[in-house]
Amino acid sequence: MEDTEHIAVKCRIINNVCSKLDRWNFHLPSFNSLENCINELRKLSVQNSIIGNLYCSMSFCCWKSRNKPIHGGNEESCSFLAANALEYAFGSFRDNPVWDNWEANQHLVLGTTAWLPPPPGWIKCNVDASLSSNYVAGIGGVFRDDKGRFYGAFGFSINHWDIAQVEVLSILSLRKYVQDWMLDAKGIMTEGDNHNVILLFQRAFHNNSISEECLNPKDLDFLKGFKQVIFSFARRECNKLADVCANFALRSDFFGKDLNDSSIPPFLHLLKKEFICTCFNKIIAVCIF
Repeated sequence: MEDTEHIAVKCRIINNVCSKLDRWNFHLPSFNSLENCINELRKLSVQNSIIGNLYCSMSFCCWKSRNKPIHGGNEESCSFLAANALEYAFGSFRDNPVWDNWEANQHLVLGTTAWLPPPPGWIKCNVDASLSSNYVAGIGGVFRDDKGRFYGAFGFSINHWDIAQVEVLSILSLRKYVQDWMLDAKGIMTEGDNHNVILLFQRAFHNNSISEECLNPKDLDFLKGFKQVIFSFARRECNKLADVCANFALRSDFFGKDLNDSSIPPFLHLLKKEFICTCFNKIIAVCIF
């Protein structure tokens, strides 16, 4: 019987998504009853609000997916649900939380204007695009690890008139810059500040519906070598370095893995600032949790 306990605790899809998140190093608790779930979530709201938020987000995404066939749609894959749950959970910290009873100091843990690191052992690439009045578009991106260490930056320009299409190309362009050694990472997170474009890639990659999303079926083949793949939305304030790269690319193409390389944008100061914010947020998380 699909009662509240089944939806929140015993649903097979929830268990499968929990297993997927566990492989991504997001370890969610398991519950044996609805009462146990509620009691433990109350504790998590104080002791580890990020995990509590993630479990609630994951439950909502699974329930929403289960209802899609009723309205003529298809259920989403576990990877898509896990990625969506992460986006909901982290997004609630980037923006104003929708639950008044969450602790007021939670925004210190992840920050609202700073770059957010990927899961441990992952690589994250932030991408962005810019469009000038003469229809020259700049595309740029920055690779970093979970500690905020710089792995490389790229940028190039093209002639285009549609910023949405340029944002799509900013993600597809990663195939030219992904290095073979990156495939040894636990996963890759691609992050941009265009919400609709990120949703398009989430559906295309995790639901295998690339042809339905106006993308070439081979466009994302370069990502299949990674163990895990996540597409994540970020506010512009959390995507500053990629924005710098995209605007710098309007003047000159570049690719570099050394911050001393004169061909890449001079964003060493901003990189150091975001690195300090990342370290500070981790210290705050340890102190709180």
